[in-house]
Amino acid sequence: MRDYLDRIVAEYSLADRLLEHRWVGASAMFYASICPLIEAWETTLRPSSNRIEPRVDAILTSPLRNVVFDFRNSVLHFARYNDKRVIELLSHNMDVDAWARQFHAAIGDHLNTWRDELVADGNRTAKLS
Repeated sequence: MRDYLDRIVAEYSLADRLLEHRWVGASAMFYASICPLIEAWETTLRPSSNRIEPRVDAILTSPLRNVVFDFRNSVLHFARYNDKRVIELLSHNMDVDAWARQFHAAIGDHLNTWRDELVADGNRTAKLS
């Protein structure tokens, strides 16, 4: 999803993206799909890895975390057309985009490092929980 969104961002100017339905759908899905990953990090991945990942945890202390969760609830559940949760995310659009990409990169780096350590230890069938 992030790769698809990156292609759209490269292809269209910001003004064109605001009018382009593919950008709206892709960005809404990207932001909404981060929420289950955050939930997994907080409830399963962090405790299971027995590792401290200050980069991920620092990103999650941002108030933008709650903005993204509210947005997800608005777009994936019935909401009014002018839902204040969507307007809130749009008012922070560039900040939310940077925050979401930072989180995506940080959690990806953490999981790749963890996987590499498990494989190096000969644990090719390790489970996250």
